[in-house]
Formats: sequence, C-alpha cells, structure tokens
Amino acid sequence: MTPTDMPEQPASAAAETKTSQTAVPEREYDRTGFYPPAGKKFRIWALLAWNVGIIVIFALIAAVINHYALG
Repeated sequence: MTPTDMPEQPASAAAETKTSQTAVPEREYDRTGFYPPAGKKFRIWALLAWNVGIIVIFALIAAVINHYALG
C-alpha cells in the first residue's frame, strides 16, 4: 500500500496507534536494593560520614598495631 492508498486517520487516532505499538514503561525502577525504601531520602552526607568513620577506625587500629609492633 502506498501512502495515497491508505485511509486517512485523525491525528489523535494515529498518535494512539503509534504509542500503543511502542509500549515502553515511563520509568524503570532499580531493584538492586542500594537505594533506601520508598519515602526515605538518600543522604549523601550520611554515606560520606560513615566512610570517614571507617577510615578513622582503620587508622586508629593501624596506629595501635604500629605502636606495639615497633614500640
């Protein structure tokens, strides 16, 4: 069929046909579990504070081991 042989459709019907053929969900949600549950905000400062805390703890442990090993 050529474009001239096709029956004319209203613009809204043509748009419905096109969108229904490409049924893609609006948004795909992450299912890895790295994000907090719904309703809670992801807090980057809390994450950074935990990382700094862990680094400080490892530094203190290393200082104590160094003191006893070389002391």
